[in-house]
Amino acid sequence: MFELDGISTEAKVGKILLFIGLVLKIITVLSMFLFGSLYALWGFHVPQVVMMSAPVIAIVLLVGIAFGFISLRFADEGAMSRASIIALVGSVLPPVDVLYLVAGILFMVSKEAQS
Repeated sequence: MFELDGISTEAKVGKILLFIGLVLKIITVLSMFLFGSLYALWGFHVPQVVMMSAPVIAIVLLVGIAFGFISLRFADEGAMSRASIIALVGSVLPPVDVLYLVAGILFMVSKEAQS
């Protein structure tokens, strides 16, 4: 799934940045669920606004993770134009992900996307 042989330097760096962004988003979602469950178990008072917005933020993060995996799959198949579009769309989902943005731009300017 994560092959770096036979592709341009821009595509390699883009795939690495996209992978790092995916790992960070996954860690963020897991930590949200972990800390939320610990707060509930220990009986801490959490403001209602936080309790209502946390699932929405987690869903948006999960959609961003899905866009990252789809973009990485297209990049592995060699469809760098599609990978760049999906990574750019995934980068503007809140919270804005700079790693996805840079990866999408690098996919766009790679030799594979030009041909």
